[in-house]
Amino acid sequence: MKKILALLLALIMMLGLVACGGSTTTGGDTTTGGDILGDESLLEDAPEIDSVATGAIGSTDTEEEVLEPWDGDYEGATFGDVRKYGIGSTNWDGSLPLTTTNERLEIGLRTNTKVTNYATNPLTVWLKEQTGVDLVIREFAGSSSDMNTQVSLMLNGGEDMPDIISTDGSSNSRRAEYVEEGYFVNLAGYYISDSYYFKQALDLACKDDPEKYAVMMNNIFNYSANMRTGQVYGTVTIADNYADVICQETMINTKWLEKLGLQKPTTVDELYDVLVAFRDKDPNGNGKKDELPMVGLTDANSRGIENYLINPFIQYTVTRKVMVKDGECFSIWDTDEYRQALIFMRKLVDEGLLAPIAFSGTGAEIRRLINPINDEPYTVGIACALIDGDYEDTSKSIYDYEPLPPLADCTGRGGYSFFEAPIVRSRWSICWDCENPLLAYRFLDFLFSKEAYMHQRYGEEGVDWDWIENTPYKDKAKGNGIYGGDAAYVLYTDSWRINSRWFAEFNTYEDELNLQLFVDPDKTDHRTTVYKKFTQNVKLQQQYSCPEEFLVFPRTPEEDLIFQETNGTLTSYVRRTKDEFCMGMRDPSSDADWNAYLANLESLNHDQVWEELGQTSYDRQVAEIEAIAAKMGK
Repeated sequence: MKKILALLLALIMMLGLVACGGSTTTGGDTTTGGDILGDESLLEDAPEIDSVATGAIGSTDTEEEVLEPWDGDYEGATFGDVRKYGIGSTNWDGSLPLTTTNERLEIGLRTNTKVTNYATNPLTVWLKEQTGVDLVIREFAGSSSDMNTQVSLMLNGGEDMPDIISTDGSSNSRRAEYVEEGYFVNLAGYYISDSYYFKQALDLACKDDPEKYAVMMNNIFNYSANMRTGQVYGTVTIADNYADVICQETMINTKWLEKLGLQKPTTVDELYDVLVAFRDKDPNGNGKKDELPMVGLTDANSRGIENYLINPFIQYTVTRKVMVKDGECFSIWDTDEYRQALIFMRKLVDEGLLAPIAFSGTGAEIRRLINPINDEPYTVGIACALIDGDYEDTSKSIYDYEPLPPLADCTGRGGYSFFEAPIVRSRWSICWDCENPLLAYRFLDFLFSKEAYMHQRYGEEGVDWDWIENTPYKDKAKGNGIYGGDAAYVLYTDSWRINSRWFAEFNTYEDELNLQLFVDPDKTDHRTTVYKKFTQNVKLQQQYSCPEEFLVFPRTPEEDLIFQETNGTLTSYVRRTKDEFCMGMRDPSSDADWNAYLANLESLNHDQVWEELGQTSYDRQVAEIEAIAAKMGK
């Protein structure tokens, strides 16, 4: 429990941390955004990690200082104080109930069709029993955007607000403005004094890894604080399991492989040969040339076909502008290896081996293609699709597709599988007229406990799920967790039961760290098969090379001004030209087209905005991590 505090102390003692600089930039808006922590919580629509402005790290020659005790100044606290004093470093010990006088908290969240009655909802009942709080739910109709509009009007009109409010439909910059204007309670001090369960979750996630800790703290600051003032506008959720950070879920139709006597491809050349066979040899046996050898989407993370196709040439992921090799930051967009990848992808499109849906399709279209209705024949050979979301239980497809390993290096700079850094989101804030913000914060903090995590995510204990030691499967726990470790719990239902929970997440996902779902080796039902395929994919990805470091790239306020001025235009340009090179509007084999592309890239200050700023940030983080490691005695 003391590890995180020690790490926090290391940050302030060994380094000069700037938690709230002079920039007017507020909490790191991203160019993609999206809700990634649902039941099918993968990285699709995740933020562009290195396009996020976070708290900057200063010089490394700051002398150690003697800390004065935290003075409990909640109103004036900043995230700089959080770094200095530590998350959950004082006061609360997590004792329950939170109140013995049945104090009331009203929670505002969006209406969900899966919840028929919040008052009798098992999660509501369980939380009341555990905390002693009289919970009342105020529902907001419409989409997340609709709720955001309603909340904005209510705040500006001075209307009565719920004590705790969902902010899913609001941008980081808007939330930062709300806390600065006094509409949201500044939670920085509560992070220090009353984050008992969140501290446990963070300690579990980071363990003794200084790099993981530095990444996590930078992300937390980015997604919970006003950068200009350092005020904290909400609690965060953290997605830190393989389901959220694997960027390649490429599956192949094994029925087609068996019929044609082929093996799973492991190199670029083998992939090409398999795709040609899928196109020409009628593997679905219907006498029609209707096969789509490969489908996927671009710029879509786990469905991102280019993750699979570019990584054999050079390390790549859609969310990052710079990669790291041997301590040097580089951007792939002007490299010969990237050009070779584009030439290969263009060849696949031209020869009918990669479906054009990759550049204009949707997830729904992918699902329709890989889930034949009734006895329709398969039409897809290889699909970049979500293992636990796109293969529907109404079709047989999950049984006939298996994960593919990453393709081997073909240039001397490729051969990568890719895992992302933890994904952080701010989802809940405490409103200005809450009479007891301390109680409200401790309630939110309790939702990070293991027990509350399970009730929020899966529903009623003993009905929707149970701890494996309470089930007939307890003797099968060892080695049968979803990630290959020991199972901790069992799910009883194949689909989410109506009114079983709130279907709104507050907490930290830590499956691979502690709570692994049981996957019965003796069952072959749809859900169990999905889990088995997912485990197979995780193990495949782990066997291959990953980039050296999973850092985010925090910038100083001054650097962020340079970055934000051009980043959006650059991002749009490289994505658009990638599609144009692959679809035939530009020719990657043409020196004239390639040189024109490079000239435009240079005119947008590509080197300065991405590579130079990335290298400067990387060097600061290396110094930070080394200081933390030294403090830990590593």
